[in-house]
Amino acid sequence: MKSINSDFTTNIKNEQWKLDFMFAIDIIEKLNELNNKLQGNGLFAHDIYYHVKLFQSKLALFSRQADENKRFEDFKNLEPLFTILTIPFCIKADEIPQDLQLELLDMQANCELKEKFKSGLLLEFYGSLSDVAFPNFKRFAAKMFSIFGSTYICEQ
Repeated sequence: MKSINSDFTTNIKNEQWKLDFMFAIDIIEKLNELNNKLQGNGLFAHDIYYHVKLFQSKLALFSRQADENKRFEDFKNLEPLFTILTIPFCIKADEIPQDLQLELLDMQANCELKEKFKSGLLLEFYGSLSDVAFPNFKRFAAKMFSIFGSTYICEQ
């Protein structure tokens, strides 16, 4: 099996292919949701028609968003901020927003915080930071953690 070369291993290195792949996964998820709705008890033809019509509208929206690159460009624009959040001990202070630079240097110089970062969850790490010593980083982390990872939470 190891000697089998697949298109997937080659394509996964291509950024545009990955974006297309993620979009396809999103569409399949929506198809599964539609399938589950159509299998519900007590559905009449008008109910099924409503679900199918709504799904067509969602597909049209997704298509427009994909043409405009909106769905993935937002994440691409946030990538530097995600880097600050996830690997603060591996970045240079002069590469991040000014309001975080001094606090980053304080954080990177603190061995106890380095160990805490390595051993815990991001949410716990940022929650444990001192409000006095790291107010900007705490505000930054709170903002980043409040971004929805998917539309699922918003839809709920």
